[in-house]
Amino acid sequence: MWVLVLMMVWRHGTGYGMMAAGLCTVYFLYARGMVTEELNWLLVTPNHVLEPILWFVAAVVVGELRRRDHQQIIALEERLSEQQRIQEASATQLDSLNKKCDALQAQLQAQIDVDQYALGVIRQLDKLTPETITDWIVDVVVNVLNPGKFSVYLANPEGLHRQLVWGGEQDEALPAFYGNDTALYQKVVKEGRVL
Repeated sequence: MWVLVLMMVWRHGTGYGMMAAGLCTVYFLYARGMVTEELNWLLVTPNHVLEPILWFVAAVVVGELRRRDHQQIIALEERLSEQQRIQEASATQLDSLNKKCDALQAQLQAQIDVDQYALGVIRQLDKLTPETITDWIVDVVVNVLNPGKFSVYLANPEGLHRQLVWGGEQDEALPAFYGNDTALYQKVVKEGRVL
């Protein structure tokens, strides 16, 4: 009988344990022949009812312990769920910050590379000769702007004379000379505009 009462209490709670204790008590009293048409309470001794009373007490005590443990488990599961949510949010924020940090490092490195290149270009200005200026111009334009092709024109009073073509043919698209009466010459040389 103990096993039945304790099993019902542990599996289903105090109410089912009390019901099991009551059914076991009825069975216990019938099995001992104490329940008859004419129940004489004077014949019932404390030894006869001690075990059923202990079943009820056990049902209440074990049931309440089970309820308390169940509530603690639920509270711990809620705390664990909250901690996992916080951990996932922190991991997401950390990933975002790492990506921003990597992007800033890449941007900083690119700026450092440009600055170092510009410093190198400035240092080369003192060493330029008429023979090496063309190579210097190509190096600067290609490394800074990275065009597919370009042309370099020199200005004089008659107009703009093409001096260099890189990445294309000499007679490809742009004329070799722009006179001083052309709109391009007027805008660039006379007005000092950058086009």
